[in-house]
Amino acid sequence: MSENFEKTAIDYLSVEITRKCQLKCAHCMKGEAQNIDMSVEVIDKLLESVVSIGTLLFTGGEPTMNLQGMKYFLDVIKSKGISLNKLQIITNGCETSEDIIALIQDYYNYITYDKTYGKHMIMVEISNDVYHEKCGATPKKGYDFYKKKLEDYPKILIALYNFGNRPIAIGRAKQLPEAVADLYEGMPPRKVEILYKDSHNYCAARNCYELMNNTDAVIMCPIEVTVDGYVSHAFSSDERCGKAGVSIEKIGLLNAIREYNQEAEYCIACMIIENYVKQIRTQDEVSTRMLALLNGDLDDAIVNMAKVDMEEYYVLSKDYAEGLPENENFDTIVREWRDEVGEYAVEKAIYTAKRIAKQQMRKNRKYRQEVRKAKQILGEYIPKPSDTAYYGAHGEEVFKNEEERQVRKEHPEWEHKDCIRYVNSLKWVKYYSPEGKQPNILLYSKHLSILNNIINKYK
Repeated sequence: MSENFEKTAIDYLSVEITRKCQLKCAHCMKGEAQNIDMSVEVIDKLLESVVSIGTLLFTGGEPTMNLQGMKYFLDVIKSKGISLNKLQIITNGCETSEDIIALIQDYYNYITYDKTYGKHMIMVEISNDVYHEKCGATPKKGYDFYKKKLEDYPKILIALYNFGNRPIAIGRAKQLPEAVADLYEGMPPRKVEILYKDSHNYCAARNCYELMNNTDAVIMCPIEVTVDGYVSHAFSSDERCGKAGVSIEKIGLLNAIREYNQEAEYCIACMIIENYVKQIRTQDEVSTRMLALLNGDLDDAIVNMAKVDMEEYYVLSKDYAEGLPENENFDTIVREWRDEVGEYAVEKAIYTAKRIAKQQMRKNRKYRQEVRKAKQILGEYIPKPSDTAYYGAHGEEVFKNEEERQVRKEHPEWEHKDCIRYVNSLKWVKYYSPEGKQPNILLYSKHLSILNNIINKYK
């Protein structure tokens, strides 16, 4: 199929508009900055056959160091009549000029509001963590500047984004003893699912997409385009999966994605692998946390965690959640995928999951003896896994309390373990909610997701 005739819609596009940055934060996932901006040629090629973009995210480096690039991007979008529903900019907040405000206003005036992408048309997320502060950044000053200048725009959200207080061991952060191992380390690159007229996709959100009259293809997965024009799945960057993507320069966006997909794994297989690794990693969560405490500055680690502002996360995650599609039943898609690719592909995914989990766990092996010693001192502070017994000595169902028995009564079709998981997660949702005893939006979202998955499983 010729690229020239394929009018393309992109659901989520992440653009590395520059590699420049005026800071040198110790936790930066992108590593060392470079004096490189995305060229007009790359922007032209990227947007060559695009007719609509759901969410556009500008990253860097520091994206505000290439205002001309972001302005040119908008100029091309306007000239080609490309629809845009949402803009996100992740910035360090150092740029406080009238030029950036004018650019944001220009985007705001062009964007077509669509509530399926959340209630905000533009989100300016200012990095507000201890590592930026140590580099001399003044995020609060930047926040106040953007808030004041854009106060007349209700659908623009200005947020202090401080997830950096929990660094991931990528880029410069590899040198930080308190950095958390990356879940995606060693993962195979993930295919980018594209919807065509007669295609069959294994995307968990496939029912949420359709071809409109003016489109030949819809890129359903989030994609990332680097400053030099290489495209990949946004969750499969070079740093994480060892694959830098494929250049769009000569063959265009869709053909580059097709070439990239040839050596990538099905998204559904990657989800199986991730779920397995998460389960294994969760079992070793105590060791992972203790690793940071034993090898980093204990005081700094505690201060960093304390500075994670859960209220800001609640605002951001709520906006993201409003734009998320309702996923189809996971088991249904797995069965379809298995029937097409065969049992060998399923076995391969499971084997890959075990290999990756083993690699990630091996990194923590040398710390386990220290953890065991630390337990003697800090044992009372280390959380223990649930002691819930799903079944009795003779295989009979066992419930620990009246809540679990009540759920079994109301949902006789549910599996025994799902009744217990539902009750447990329901308690944690109340406990970790913004109004609960210990607000924690990350754990709140996790257990909310568990509840939704159990309910959807039996629809």
